[in-house]
Amino acid sequence: MCSTQTNMEHTTESNESTEVVSNPITIDGVTLSKYSDKSFKASGEATRAIKGHLKTFGGRWNSRLRDGPGWIFPMTKYSQVKQFLENVPSSAVPLSQSYYQRITYKLIRPVVGMKVTITYPDKQVTGVVTDAYPRRDNTVTTSKVTLDPDPSVPKDEFADFVERPTETLIISDGNWKVKGKPLNHTVDFVME
Repeated sequence: MCSTQTNMEHTTESNESTEVVSNPITIDGVTLSKYSDKSFKASGEATRAIKGHLKTFGGRWNSRLRDGPGWIFPMTKYSQVKQFLENVPSSAVPLSQSYYQRITYKLIRPVVGMKVTITYPDKQVTGVVTDAYPRRDNTVTTSKVTLDPDPSVPKDEFADFVERPTETLIISDGNWKVKGKPLNHTVDFVME
């Protein structure tokens, strides 16, 4: 008899949830609607901000639902999800935070032929950009600079045939830096 009573209570709760879900409701940009007799759907752009929370309620994202993408839940979770949406705005910080970040810097985009000055604590060298490696989005994060001959070194008759040294420039901490050198230097592009 005790198990029958439990079953009756569970059936009643399930029927209440089905009745409530049969009419879609929208709370802070999230629409809750019945998907089947055993499940309901949460949809809307606002679900992106709370996807970590929706997962904790047992929600599963499905982009191929018959009436558009959304989160599917068992009907037994309806009251919990509804209560959560009523008490927490959809702009809440997501439960799962990413380990990645996007940092945007505004830097000079080197082009071939542009003059460069590299200043170290003890000396200053100049050169010319001889290669710029654009990525798919046309940004340049690596370039090659051919350095001018060092004026302190005496020239000989074969100086024109000696290969000039090159440095590879990369972006580090929002600045152009010489790859493999200590960070205590600056790279300045001379724009003409």
